[in-house]
Amino acid sequence: MYAWMESGQLYIKSEYGRSMRTQLRHFPVWDVGSPVDVGHYGLIEDNCFTLLGSVISDFQATPEVNDSAQPGFWEFSSEGTRVDDSDLATALTAARVEASIRLSFTGAYSIYIRAAESRVRALTNAGELGRQLANHPDWKRRAYVFVTSVRIAPMPVVIVSTQRDSAVTLTAHPRILENVQAGKVNVHSGVKVTGNAGLTSIGSQATLYADLLRIGWLGGVGKAALPGRSGPAPIERVDPLKNITIH
Repeated sequence: MYAWMESGQLYIKSEYGRSMRTQLRHFPVWDVGSPVDVGHYGLIEDNCFTLLGSVISDFQATPEVNDSAQPGFWEFSSEGTRVDDSDLATALTAARVEASIRLSFTGAYSIYIRAAESRVRALTNAGELGRQLANHPDWKRRAYVFVTSVRIAPMPVVIVSTQRDSAVTLTAHPRILENVQAGKVNVHSGVKVTGNAGLTSIGSQATLYADLLRIGWLGGVGKAALPGRSGPAPIERVDPLKNITIH
């Protein structure tokens, strides 16, 4: 289940991106659930990474990936987020067929994420890949960025509130809500979401966030060192805390 809506003149995409960048210090992927991976490239639009394609097929570049990280539970809640699962506990004891979990948020565009079996994939040859892209005539240095690491989860729960001092209620069978808490609920689970949820993604395979690099110019700052070579690499780390769009 995946939904978003416009709230006045504020678009959920931009506010979700701003919140993720400032709170988690990574770039969120848009649309939520897009299959973004290491070696993909794209644009930064409205505080989010937008996928354009693969450096392999589009630029004949060769990313090398470390995929050895073990899957594990990963969670994040914005400051001031409160979870009331007392009704779920009661429903489990009483063998009821429906229960609820209430999420309360003190800040607007607060984030709640639960992800079982989350894992990180990372690029190991950033400098070499940067050289390959820099030498390609179609690579747009001012526009394009490429993905160096991602956090992927098979069935995560992602909820973003829209208003300050608001609440979201999740309703389903008690066993399904236990899976919601564990971050491993199926997309067809039938969880009902009510309240101030501007963005909801439940059960869809998702890249939760990405780290990005861009091809730099000679004399630029903040460049990453190339393996086995002195001096700066032709790549620059993209700081998620800079140039954030505020509506």
